[in-house]
Amino acid sequence: MLSLAMFCLVNHTDSAPSQLTFHQDLIIDNESLIGVFITDVTATEQGYIAVAINDLAHIKVFSPDGSYVQTIGQRGRGPGDFLNLLSLEYKNGKFHGLDAGITAKMNLFDIQGSLNQAIAFPVLMNTTLPFARILNNGNILVKYRPLISNEVMNTEPISSFYVINTNHPNIKNRLFDSPAREQFIVRDEFGFSVVPMPFRRTNQIAELNGKIFHSWTGTEHIRVYEPDKGEIGSFSLRNILDVVELTDEDYTNYFREWFGVNPEEDIRRRVQSDATLQRQLRAYALMIEKRDELHKTFPFYNSLLSCGSYLWVSAQHKDRKKQIVLKLDENGSLIASGTLPSSVSIKHISKGYLYGLDQDEYYTPTVVRYSIH
Repeated sequence: MLSLAMFCLVNHTDSAPSQLTFHQDLIIDNESLIGVFITDVTATEQGYIAVAINDLAHIKVFSPDGSYVQTIGQRGRGPGDFLNLLSLEYKNGKFHGLDAGITAKMNLFDIQGSLNQAIAFPVLMNTTLPFARILNNGNILVKYRPLISNEVMNTEPISSFYVINTNHPNIKNRLFDSPAREQFIVRDEFGFSVVPMPFRRTNQIAELNGKIFHSWTGTEHIRVYEPDKGEIGSFSLRNILDVVELTDEDYTNYFREWFGVNPEEDIRRRVQSDATLQRQLRAYALMIEKRDELHKTFPFYNSLLSCGSYLWVSAQHKDRKKQIVLKLDENGSLIASGTLPSSVSIKHISKGYLYGLDQDEYYTPTVVRYSIH
């Protein structure tokens, strides 16, 4: 039986860290994806690529050469349907798609796309369920995040992570809590609205050797848990990574990308005829007025994943066009490092390949694959 460590390319050495290089060898453009709200990407052992497309409420599968294969799921509230498709994994021969809609559930499909099981999650009052991950023991780690309302608007939002028994979903054990400042609340005379936090902090989860690694990306610590024991330790990469300060230019570029505006385009012309853009601009104008409530630095980490026997962490490079990618052992020791374009959102690493999301020149989402050397 092959060791999982063989699924990652770069070998561990006791000498100086190795240099990682990434070569883009595949792009799946929006003519193939069609949808514009891509929430996750994963791959099978054979290299088939599965893409969670929220606005189309289905999973689209492509062959290793990027050819369309099939569509899985549809919009609806029943078993196998999606109202809010937020995450996607491939594990134990099945696709696991999280529907965080009104009736939160995990839909399990076999490789042919047939529904194998639908697991409904227990409901917690005044919360939403934006994250779920299948653990190696078959149980599910889920995150409950508080709903934004007038009652909780002025309190510190906290997300709670629970381990749910797959065979008995009503049995759940609370593992840990974490900040939930992933959204910015905009208040005006019409009430309030919620928009993504610029350069937002997120909760990242990876599982390795029976341990759960958690990063709130706004802080330097990666915390380590065992499902039956709780927190057992933590480590920091402060001695490897630099904190990168945000500038006014960073915010300007962020908002242009968010609105889908090219640097050469006069945004005022679009505002005159685009009601949606007008509402967005009002929200972000209020956000800019409250600049003191925004972040002064990029998140300490961008992503946290596992592959085989290793952890993979990415972080913003001082060169805004790059991000640093680190390969670590389970104790946080550096094995190898390299750089990727900062525009790539890393979603999955397996068998010597990195899969992620990027954008074309029109800010339209694309799926990309890089070989790792």
